[in-house]
This record gives sequence, structure tokens and C-alpha cells, in this order.
Amino acid sequence: MTNLDHSPLTNSPRLILKDDPMSSDCYAVRLFLYYHQVPFQSDYADIDPLQPSDKIPELVVADDQIIYGIRPSLEFLAEFAAQPDWAEPSHAQHFQHWEAFHQQLKNCLGRLRQASLSMSTFLDDEDILQEQSTVLLNQLNDHLCVQTVLQQQWLVAGKTPSIADLTIFPLVALSMDAGIDLDDFVHIRRWVQRMRKLPNFVPMPGLLES
Repeated sequence: MTNLDHSPLTNSPRLILKDDPMSSDCYAVRLFLYYHQVPFQSDYADIDPLQPSDKIPELVVADDQIIYGIRPSLEFLAEFAAQPDWAEPSHAQHFQHWEAFHQQLKNCLGRLRQASLSMSTFLDDEDILQEQSTVLLNQLNDHLCVQTVLQQQWLVAGKTPSIADLTIFPLVALSMDAGIDLDDFVHIRRWVQRMRKLPNFVPMPGLLES
């Protein structure tokens, strides 16, 4: 159970995150909660990490509202915590793109990570999944390169990270769990370091450190 009683939002409706410490999707929501010091309760849930991201995580609001999925949860939290820059409505098309990109990552990088963490999972298409993961990481690296040229630090133009960064960050930063090395993806590595330097950042096991 996690409580952040020093937050100015302490008197707001209670938030309960159905949380699996090893779920990259749950971690994305925890990152927002910690960064903005939003008080919440973490209740353990045994989550299949390969579920579609419109099903997990599960965020319960004041015991009578349940929000499913990364993007709906993060959009709700951006409004709840009065942080509109993190989910600017004018960027909705960009958020939709990165949400779809995240699901593509789960279908290859996520499967590789899950197999690596499980002693009972064997992949007969491991080479294909590694190739697909590399293609997606190259796309991400190229995008971040363009953003750097445009003097932008994040996936979507703005002064702060957005829900797009939080959605993509966990699986990419946990790529070593999947047997994928990020040494050749310099722009991804720099972006990961920027994310790690955000206030109140909390890592999870396996996260890229440098």
C-alpha cells in the first residue's frame, strides 16, 4: 500500500491502483502519481503483462468509478492533478499514435520480456520478435533524433513530458529484460536519462540505469 499524505491533493477522492510491481503498464501510471505526488493506494493484482493496454492498468476512483487502460488512466490523472500540459487535447492524435505504438511494442518487446522473466515460456518465433523490436526501436530513435533537431526533448512537442512519454518509457527502458541492448540507440538512451531525472522518479527492477 502506498500513501503520499504530504500531497496538496490529500483531501481529493481516494485513488486505488490495481498494481503488479512487474507490470510495465502499471509502472507508467505509478510514475505519474509519484512525479506529481498524488496520494494513492496500491493494491496488489496478478496481471498478465501481455493483456491489451486498453484493459490494464485498473484505476479505482472513490470506490465507485473504474478506469481501464494506460491512456484513459493518464488522461484522467492529468486532469485530476491539474496538469493539463501532460495531456493537451490538441495533441490527441499524437497520443493515439503512441498508444498504438506501445501496443506494437507489447506484441514483440513485451513478449520477449515476459518469456525472459518466466521459466516456463518458450518462444518459437524469438528471432522474428527481436527483429520486430529492433525495427520499432529504430523508429523511436529516429523520432527522438528529429525532436532533438527541433530542440524538443520529449515525444510530443512541449515544455514537459506528456502521457505519450509515460506510455512508451517503461517497456523501452526495460528492454534489457527482453534481451535487447540499447547501446546503438543513442537518442533513446538520452531520452531515458531525461525521464530518470524527473523529480520523484522511482525505478523498477531491470530498468536501464545509464
